[in-house]
Amino acid sequence: MKTISLDSHVFLWWLSDKSRLGDSTKSLISSADAVISVMALFELAQKQRINKLDPRVDFFKEAEREEFEIVDFGANAARTYRKMPELDWRDPFDHMIMAHSVSGRQTLLTADRKILSCGWSQLDTTDASM
Repeated sequence: MKTISLDSHVFLWWLSDKSRLGDSTKSLISSADAVISVMALFELAQKQRINKLDPRVDFFKEAEREEFEIVDFGANAARTYRKMPELDWRDPFDHMIMAHSVSGRQTLLTADRKILSCGWSQLDTTDASM
């Protein structure tokens, strides 16, 4: 079975608003080997620091409670990040999460249209809105 990696917004929706996820996505998360990149959690922590998300929520504990493995960003992910193609947008969290998925040979579960349509041939994605 292929490992799926949750994008940060997919993780948030899983925790608080599953209605935003497609039925096949909910089934996939429930039945697959699901992981979350530490970079997705770092993105959420950054949003907490600037008051876009509730700072009282411990997303690391939530990931553990949901039994999602938290995958560290290591040297292979950094190498992949360095070699990734030029993209149309400059969101470093998106880019690091994408590189992390590629380096770990994971399918990235996202509803981000920029990621879904970026055309990076090495990136395997699934549309979380389906």
